[in-house]
Amino acid sequence: MKTSVFTILGLLFIANIAFAQKPIFTSAKVKAATVYFNSVELSQTTSVLLPKGTSEIVVKNVADYLNENTVQIGAPASVTVLSVQFTTNYISEYELNENNPTIKKVRDSINLVKKEIQRVENARDSEAKAIELLDKNQQISGANSGLNVAELIKMVDYYKLKRTEISNAYDALDEKAIKLNELLVKLNSRLEINTKNEEKTSKGKLILQVMNEVAGTVDLDINYISNNASWNPFYDLRASSILEPINMMYKAQVIQNTGIDWKKVKLTLSSGNPNQNNQAPTVNLGF
Repeated sequence: MKTSVFTILGLLFIANIAFAQKPIFTSAKVKAATVYFNSVELSQTTSVLLPKGTSEIVVKNVADYLNENTVQIGAPASVTVLSVQFTTNYISEYELNENNPTIKKVRDSINLVKKEIQRVENARDSEAKAIELLDKNQQISGANSGLNVAELIKMVDYYKLKRTEISNAYDALDEKAIKLNELLVKLNSRLEINTKNEEKTSKGKLILQVMNEVAGTVDLDINYISNNASWNPFYDLRASSILEPINMMYKAQVIQNTGIDWKKVKLTLSSGNPNQNNQAPTVNLGF
């Protein structure tokens, strides 16, 4: 009995470790929207690079509110979806999506500029040490009364030439460091703006626990129903005169507050009921 208990505890511990790994973030794109009178059915897609084994996927850019019972995840046969959870209050130290191309590009530029600033500062310090050493050597040589006039003139000419050369190099490095630091400030400001834009995406997130048989990129299809959209019909009547036929134009006013962008989305308007067939039928076996 003790062995069985320890075995179960060990399995639970391993399972906890598997789920405690760093979550994988991805952002879903809206592919199509079917708008009903009081709701919308959204179809979204995303691609994510998964390792072999168990992973936690956090899908961002889903509606701020959705009916969790209507969520459907389409995945390849090699991927098993263990659980799906919707939340608007996901908190994680890894929440910022570093795979966002815009954020990654700016962050990479910041790292390159920081490395270049360090190289410039190292070179500038070397030039400063060279000036310090040259000045000390000049003082020692000037105090040496054993130098004749020709040697003294030669030493002064060398000192002037070398010190001017080093000073110019130092000033050039100093100017380069100033420009690089100004660039770094701009890049940090851009990163802050891009990070805020990343945070301005919808609050809704889907947390998926999946089991993957083969490591690689996986395409996921996501479908669900949200009540934060609707449409209403209205008509535009036009007539040139009372003797001419009336032209009637059928229009629709679409309102959506899902929190996600519908640009370039395949839009369909329906007068049907999306909740009509969402209950599983009862099967009577006749025993």
